[in-house]
Amino acid sequence: MNKRNQSSQRIENRIDALLAQPGPLLQADLTLALAWKIGAIDHRASTARVLWNPANFPTALVGGRYKWNFSQSIPYLATNMGTIINQLAADPAYLLNLELPGTGLGPTNKLAIQFFITRGSEPIYDIYAHKGALRSTRTCLQCPHGNPWRATSRSRHGAITRTLNIS
Repeated sequence: MNKRNQSSQRIENRIDALLAQPGPLLQADLTLALAWKIGAIDHRASTARVLWNPANFPTALVGGRYKWNFSQSIPYLATNMGTIINQLAADPAYLLNLELPGTGLGPTNKLAIQFFITRGSEPIYDIYAHKGALRSTRTCLQCPHGNPWRATSRSRHGAITRTLNIS
């Protein structure tokens, strides 16, 4: 990682705290997680507090490197968090298949948000990322427990939600 893209320890600590905090995520929590994911935080300048790039991102929910617009989807997720948590417990692909209002929250960002909603309890990934990981290392294929992954659900986007299956 180069200096320009280096994450600040303060921000990383806040992100780690999101995974440990009790209760459902609030809109501010979702905004922080998403901004961290898409690069809408100025890490070098965020020493005493979070500095956003663009500065109005936490209120407008528009911007970032790709000019995404989360002004409808993030408030919707926050308002419906209880239902989403319950649905994810029954169907891990629920959020991937959920039609959200507005634009900008595609499958990759939904997976990132789901990681935070579930407090990191579900190892979730895109099937192509898994294939890439298998190509880059053979240690997964030599697991003493056999194949450690079992598919639990397939979303309409082609991603597979999987859980670690080691006895």
